[in-house]
Amino acid sequence: MTEISLAAERQAWLLKERRDAYLAALRVIDLDLRRSRYRREGKQDKLEQVESFWPKVERVRMSMEALIGVNMFGSGAARRLADEWAVALESDDEAEPARVMRHIQDQLRRELNPGLGDEAEGPRRPR
Repeated sequence: MTEISLAAERQAWLLKERRDAYLAALRVIDLDLRRSRYRREGKQDKLEQVESFWPKVERVRMSMEALIGVNMFGSGAARRLADEWAVALESDDEAEPARVMRHIQDQLRRELNPGLGDEAEGPRRPR
């Protein structure tokens, strides 16, 4: 009985670590997309507001922690998508980061909500 409860406890801990890593990655992605959009749309005041709230040092720290978390606790698919995200950010195609972000959201939703089917879709932002 003790082995079973220890295994269940460890599984719950791993799932929490994975979830926390994924949420950290999604925060970084959202911040990257906002900054990119504000820059592209010439919304300098909004960009300055975001960058004052999250200065470069903080954004780098957040990115490193998210990447480390995904690499330590994420699935193989999530790790590959993290690599795709890094490439998409450097892309000249403005639609590429949004496309990769949708793939990331879909993958993480499936992993964190197994067996829920369409119920796992959750609310989506307009694109």
